[in-house]
Amino acid sequence: MEFNLVFDIGNTNIVAGIYEKTELKCTFRFESDPQKTPDEFYLLINSLAFEHSIDIKKANKLVICSVVPTLTRVFEQMFDKYFSCPYLFINGNTPLGLTYFTDNPSYIGADLVANAYGAWKIYKENCIVFDLGTATTIQLIDKTGQYVGVAILPGIKSGAASLFEKAAQLANIKLEKPNMLLGNNTKDALLSGLIYGHAFIIDGFIEKIKKEYNNLDNIKSIMTGGLAPLIAEFTNNVDIVDANLTIDALNLIALEKTN
Repeated sequence: MEFNLVFDIGNTNIVAGIYEKTELKCTFRFESDPQKTPDEFYLLINSLAFEHSIDIKKANKLVICSVVPTLTRVFEQMFDKYFSCPYLFINGNTPLGLTYFTDNPSYIGADLVANAYGAWKIYKENCIVFDLGTATTIQLIDKTGQYVGVAILPGIKSGAASLFEKAAQLANIKLEKPNMLLGNNTKDALLSGLIYGHAFIIDGFIEKIKKEYNNLDNIKSIMTGGLAPLIAEFTNNVDIVDANLTIDALNLIALEKTN
């Protein structure tokens, strides 16, 4: 089997995907541990892929987006040591066909570039993309591949962690569907604030963006990230939940933009 191996390296987790052409064969998630060596990451990834009877050394191409410079270097060392196929770390300067309003797109996070490319190529419409990770990012890409701009706010888990740290009486809780809008105990009150609060922010951004950029018609709202299915349930304006948008985009880059 010829396959591509892609990695989305975030501040909290790394998501890997193995694709046979455009078909996602398997995906796995593991911690973004800056203490791990190239050898340790290789052994971990190899063992996870081996569960699916895949030998990662046989990968055809590797495409990676990383927002963690220390891990970028670790993964480069791992690729150089264990793989013979070409690899590409994308960023704002990677020639993908996207255009930017800024003269210096290098400041744009690699994950944002991947999401923008994926939304443009997969949906072929004007798109607002919400990525719910360590941070929540909100970006607008038009159907010509113009990267219009982005807003960044603390992610749900980041906001919750900060709240738990500063309020000693609040216990750490699992993020799940709230039972009610207004809670009658600490757990329900926190869940409502965290989940509904984020959903309301997202709906507000969608409404404001559509009003502000009314020159763009039929804007689709797409949500991705690990918490997307949970939050999308409480929004009114999200059109699509696409959990694999980022890694799907990386695989498209592997298919279309690498030698």
